[in-house]
Amino acid sequence: MHNKEQSTLANPASVDLITITKHNSKLTKIAKVSSTVGIIGIFISLRLQIDLYARYMSTISGKTRALFLFKHLNIYPFALIGLFGILILVFAITKKENKINIAKAFMLNLLAVLGILLPVYYYFV
Repeated sequence: MHNKEQSTLANPASVDLITITKHNSKLTKIAKVSSTVGIIGIFISLRLQIDLYARYMSTISGKTRALFLFKHLNIYPFALIGLFGILILVFAITKKENKINIAKAFMLNLLAVLGILLPVYYYFV
């Protein structure tokens, strides 16, 4: 027998540990991608909220301010960025990835979605 075969026969758990470690390092990439998508979504939502705040403050009449949200419905498709990150997390859950990484990525994506759907700019006033 060769040296490599003897070491495998002497300690079969070492091979399984190496295989598991390599397998888990690939799985954490899914949560990292989702976290990155969530962070990008948060930056986009912040930028949109600041832009909406500037437009809201530039409106003069009360009627225009009351109907302001209906005039700017074009921001809602950006919520798909956060929803895409949550969809990626479904794959991470099916691959049995680390639950803490999944929870962190979910919170980032949820914050990105809520940052777009909720009228945060209104509370800047």
